[in-house]
Amino acid sequence: MAAQNVLFALPGIMRISEFCAQLLVSIPGITACRVCLGGQSAQAGEMVSSVCADCKALRHLAGEDDPLLPTTLDFRCNLADPPGIRVIPIESFQHRFGFFVLKVDQADRGEPYQPFISNLANNVALILENHGQKNLLQKAHDDLERKVIERTQELTAANQALTASRLAALDSMKAAVQAQQRAEQASTILQREIAEHKQAEADLRESEERFKALFNKAAIPLCIINKEKGTLIFNAQFQQVFGYSPEEIPTMNEWWQLAYPDPVYRQWVLTACEAELQRAIEEKTSLRPIEYRVTCKNGNNLAMVVSGSAIGENFLLTFFDVTERKQAEEEIQKLNLELEKRVIARTSQLKAANRELESFAYSVSHDLRAPLRHIDGFLELLEKKSGKWLDEISRHYMDNISGAAQKMSLLIDDLLSFSRMGRQAMSPKKVDLGNLVRDIIRELAPDAVGRNIDWCIGDLPGVNGDAAMLRIVLVNLISNAFKFTRPREKARIEIGSLPGQNTETVIFVRDNGVGFDMTYKDKLFGVFQRLHRADEFEGTGIGLANVRRLIARHGGRTWAESALDQGATFYVALPQTPQGVEMNHANNDPHTAPGR
Repeated sequence: MAAQNVLFALPGIMRISEFCAQLLVSIPGITACRVCLGGQSAQAGEMVSSVCADCKALRHLAGEDDPLLPTTLDFRCNLADPPGIRVIPIESFQHRFGFFVLKVDQADRGEPYQPFISNLANNVALILENHGQKNLLQKAHDDLERKVIERTQELTAANQALTASRLAALDSMKAAVQAQQRAEQASTILQREIAEHKQAEADLRESEERFKALFNKAAIPLCIINKEKGTLIFNAQFQQVFGYSPEEIPTMNEWWQLAYPDPVYRQWVLTACEAELQRAIEEKTSLRPIEYRVTCKNGNNLAMVVSGSAIGENFLLTFFDVTERKQAEEEIQKLNLELEKRVIARTSQLKAANRELESFAYSVSHDLRAPLRHIDGFLELLEKKSGKWLDEISRHYMDNISGAAQKMSLLIDDLLSFSRMGRQAMSPKKVDLGNLVRDIIRELAPDAVGRNIDWCIGDLPGVNGDAAMLRIVLVNLISNAFKFTRPREKARIEIGSLPGQNTETVIFVRDNGVGFDMTYKDKLFGVFQRLHRADEFEGTGIGLANVRRLIARHGGRTWAESALDQGATFYVALPQTPQGVEMNHANNDPHTAPGR
């Protein structure tokens, strides 16, 4: 019955080729497919080569009246030579009709689907063989009818001639005898052609049995449905996977009731399938893959991807089990959700800890001011009361105490500034770095009197960021270059940007100052970390910590390169697209040094 339904509504070569090409290219590992039949071809995906000259010659030989002309079994495809191309012949026991030309990306990925591809090639060959047999049978039948008519006309003419000869005379007897002989010959020929017709019918039945065997031996579930009649025919693998016998689902109505027991879900699947079937019928094309759950007889729910092609009034459907893949995807999604929750919780904890730390630093810094004011006040009173009796050593001690108090006050101011940088709201906008740099250099001009400084200012692009924060960044970097080049007879300070950056803007400040040992690079951007003695260069060690913190809030990164007595270069990288959120870490770039 399955074979009869398929052959009854057999489409043209291009319809078969298009269906097979779309079906094969959906197999993992196959990136493109060309199906060549009778000198014609259909393609899915991009193939590197065109139709072979031999196939074109075959098409010319076949002509438009007989597009299914088979070839001998030694006819080969010239596309089998390039690497990554696999050719599967479409052949029966006697004829070769064409080829599946597959473009594969990994040879082993498609191995599990080889039985299916071979079965599909056998099915197509069998359909084409049956089609050829059917054409031969139809041609024999047409020839037989034509010859019967001709022989009947000849018999009629012979009988008329015989009657005329009997009435005419004895001399027409010979013509009557000849007419009788022709009639007997026509009868003999007719009997022979009837025997040939019966033999063709027997061959057709044998071909149908072979197709039925191939249909049932397919390694994946297959079924043939008729939308109008509501009929359902399926193979042995379909019965094995879903567990239902032909008696349990004789029509599509029983299939809908058993495979989709939930009425709401059943209605959804029915609506989707009806729409897709109607579209395929109207557009005369194959079914697009649809994924839905199927309830088996044992109660298991399988995720299946169903695709197929219209064959006249029928549809040939294929089922692919993707249950394990769906379960893996759901597990990955579950793990991702859990990981996201953990990240959110951890981020919240870090933010709370940072807020507590900033609050603690602010409180400690604020509370330290009162003791310092007391120390400074009592020192002033002591100097007024006992200044004329103090010796040089005592005055030296008092000066040290006063200097230490002033340095402590400066450290507190820097600590408060560092704390405020973490709480200050950002106001991102387009910032002209060139104007900022020129303003900072003008502010440093009074301190540069008497120094020989070569300022090299390159083209600086505009960036997205908070103007006040970026000004603090540049003030710290340029002031450091200004400070650490002080021992040089001729200082050189270069400020510019790196070319060719697609995702971020990289600004650098380079000097020919005293430099630092990269062994201690981890201290550069830490709070109160210094690589030089206080009596050599002034400072509290807060500046570069502020630089890193402010750039991190812009979603950027900071690092430095240097060598002792060979100058230093400091880099800041800002994203070209505004981040919109503040980053809670510096960066993970392998070239990023923690600071100066």
